[in-house]
Amino acid sequence: MSTNQPSPLFSNMVEMLQKQAEKYGDKKAFIYLVNGETSHFLTYRELDARARIVASFLQKKGVARGERALLVFPSGLDFIYTFFGCLYAGVIAVPAYPPNKHVDRLQAIAVDAKANVALTTSKIIKGMKTRLSSVRGLDGLEWLASDEITRTEENRYDPISIDQAETAFLQYTSGSAGSPKGVVLNHTNLVSNVHMLHTGSQSEDSWTVVTWLPMYHDMGMIGTILQPLYTGATCIVMAPVEFLQKPYHWLKALSDYRAEYSGAPNFAYDLCVARISDEQMKTLDLSHWKIAFSGAEPVRHHTVARFIEKFSACGFKPESFYPTFGLAETTLMVTGAGVEDPPRFHTVDAEALKQDRVVAADETTKETLTFVGCGHPWFDTQVRIVHPETWEMCGEGEVGEIWVAGSIVAQGYWNRPDATEETFHVRIKDTGEGPFLRTGDLGYVHNGHLFITGRLKEVIIIRGKNHYPQDLEFTAEQSHPALIQNASAAFSILEKGEERLVIVAELNRHYHLDTEPPETVHPGRLSLSKKEVLRSVRQSISECHELQVYDLVLIPQGKMMKTSSGKIQRRAMKQAYLDRSLERLDG
Repeated sequence: MSTNQPSPLFSNMVEMLQKQAEKYGDKKAFIYLVNGETSHFLTYRELDARARIVASFLQKKGVARGERALLVFPSGLDFIYTFFGCLYAGVIAVPAYPPNKHVDRLQAIAVDAKANVALTTSKIIKGMKTRLSSVRGLDGLEWLASDEITRTEENRYDPISIDQAETAFLQYTSGSAGSPKGVVLNHTNLVSNVHMLHTGSQSEDSWTVVTWLPMYHDMGMIGTILQPLYTGATCIVMAPVEFLQKPYHWLKALSDYRAEYSGAPNFAYDLCVARISDEQMKTLDLSHWKIAFSGAEPVRHHTVARFIEKFSACGFKPESFYPTFGLAETTLMVTGAGVEDPPRFHTVDAEALKQDRVVAADETTKETLTFVGCGHPWFDTQVRIVHPETWEMCGEGEVGEIWVAGSIVAQGYWNRPDATEETFHVRIKDTGEGPFLRTGDLGYVHNGHLFITGRLKEVIIIRGKNHYPQDLEFTAEQSHPALIQNASAAFSILEKGEERLVIVAELNRHYHLDTEPPETVHPGRLSLSKKEVLRSVRQSISECHELQVYDLVLIPQGKMMKTSSGKIQRRAMKQAYLDRSLERLDG
């Protein structure tokens, strides 16, 4: 599973921006939208100039090459030029997000990265500095406002030579707040991955990109900020909250700017199907959308099918949907298909899959599951399917852990040699191949394409059979209209020596349980009993998976623990369940 590799256009990210600034000059690189209107923009030449200004300022302040600098910005143009300013100065950027009420994650990142300086906006400094001055790990930071750095610094920038192996930035994973791990990405990783994205999508400098994705995550940063710059395209930037509050804004921007390239995790496509009205659809023209990539979480068959079915009326083409597989430890993308091919679906025997066997379903199969193909690796990327216990190669038709090698694989975890060795430096036992990265994801290869079945650590094993939590969650969510899509967590607990299934699910705010005190219920909400919901969930889980639900916990809408990229934090939900700290609606 690999293809020949043409040479990348640039050797490092600094060279990329400098040469693109020379080539494209006053062409708009980024346009920032507020409520659908242009707020401000940066040309390629302006982006290069502002990066030099930030770099000069860092050099004058004595921020040493290789020192870590927190980038505490909301999504926006300030973040972009400050990020490149760090690269120009050889300072290792550490993207983070301004905390609202809780500072635990920012604190953990600052301590782990051993950062001494934080770059942000003057507005954020004014609102946060006093509050954070007493927090360990943040109290010693020097806070600098990049929007107040004067243009007089531009001509004082002292250019540096960038080695491809030099660390560019630390991408902190979306793990628990207390122990985030910094993935070390060098310039080779970044150039290799954006070159892969550019080649795989066949993107052109005439294209327009639209993004609302958070820039401090790999999909937003690499997929929709660095990739357009590599191509020479123009990128339309929106704040994530604009999409989350009104998904229509995303597709309207795509329509208005006739954008060819955009994407998001699976849940975003579900939100568009659920919350964009027929009247709004009449204003959309999606016929020019060529690459609608999906990744960061499992790409679900029903999501792809429903999105294509609904938005074909707006000109959306099935072949535009572009499922991918990737993770922060591989910079971003590992696999993706060729363009102009509709998504590949593979329907298998669900019973056989529980034994890690892939058997194609036919008309006699009682229980089936349909998976979406995530394409194939590009260039020097190698993918292997390996038995997670024995570390031996899986045979054809077997599910195993996905191992990856190639120039896209990161250098390891920052200052965590043991975790780096365990995750990034493994070898296949029976062939000696390696080193490989263990992704922790399970899947199989069919007709040259990779299919993802679940997460290794989240597989639920009951009575010797494997059950994937996302399948159980989907079944539960479909069983009753009061349960919200993409807002449940399935896990097992040990009870009286046996593994038992627990499902935690958000209750739609338009409903309330009849056991809730009347004074807490908002007028107009529909009343229902937990017994009714439990009956529906239990029946569906039993019929589809031959499992018994030990406990169903209903929680208020918006209380499901998720990462900032929208992934369900199943382990955190399980711990909260065991700690009895969940905000249960049923007491």
